[in-house]
Amino acid sequence: MKPEKGTAKVIGAIWESQSITGLHASVNLWKIDERDRVVLPSGPQAIIDNEAQLPSLVTRGPSGAITDVAWTYINFGTYIVQGVDYDISYTFDTSVGRWIAGASASQTTKYDTSIVPGSPAVSRLNHPDSEGWAPRLKGRLQLGWQKGAWSLGVTGRYVSRYFDYGSDTRSLGDEWYTDLSATVALGQFMGWSAKPLKQSKVSLGVVNATNRLPRWASTPAGFDTFQADIRGRYVAVQVSLPWQ
Repeated sequence: MKPEKGTAKVIGAIWESQSITGLHASVNLWKIDERDRVVLPSGPQAIIDNEAQLPSLVTRGPSGAITDVAWTYINFGTYIVQGVDYDISYTFDTSVGRWIAGASASQTTKYDTSIVPGSPAVSRLNHPDSEGWAPRLKGRLQLGWQKGAWSLGVTGRYVSRYFDYGSDTRSLGDEWYTDLSATVALGQFMGWSAKPLKQSKVSLGVVNATNRLPRWASTPAGFDTFQADIRGRYVAVQVSLPWQ
C-alpha cells in the first residue's frame, strides 16, 4: 500500500476590541482534502463488483471462474471536508471575581466521500457513516467564574439535527448537554507553603449534568456512540499534587 496523502488549508482572522477590554473574536475557514485513503472494502463481493478497478485482488482460473479474492486493505478513498470555526469570548472583572463568557461553533459546510471504486462522491454531511461523517453544526456556550482559590464553570454543548444511520427521514440530534466544573486551589485556600502541597488542587466535573440519555438509533449499540454516551450523567473528582 501507499501512504495516505492529504492537504489541509486554513485561513482566519482574529479581532480584539480596543474599546472593550477582554473582548476577543476569531473566525477560521478550513478545508481538508485526503486522497489514497486506506480502506477495507465492505466484503469480498464489493471487490468482485469492482474487479475492473481492482484486478490484482481477484484471481481467476483458466476457465475464467474466480478461484480467490483477496479481501484486504487498499489505497482507495477520497475525503473532502470543509467548514468554518467561530469563537468569541469576553473576560471582565467585578467586585465578586473574574468572569469569562464565551461561545464557539464549528460549522461543517461540506463532507464528500468516495470509498467505493468507480462510484461518485457522496455527501456525508448530516448522514452518519462508519467511514466518516459530520453534523452540520456543533457549538458551545461557556461561563466561568474565578476568585482567589475558587473557580466554577458551566458549559452547554449543542449538536444540530442529523439523520439516523441508514435513514433519510428519521432524525437525531438538535440537543443540548450541560457540563459543570469546580476547582479549588487547595494549597492557596489552606495557606500551605510547603511543596508539593502549595500547588495542590481538587477538581469536580459533572458531564451531562441533566442526565440526558441518548435516543434510540439504528446502530448495533442502539444509540449513536459518536455523539452520545449511554452512561448519562458522569461525575469525576480529581486531586492534583505536583511533585516538582
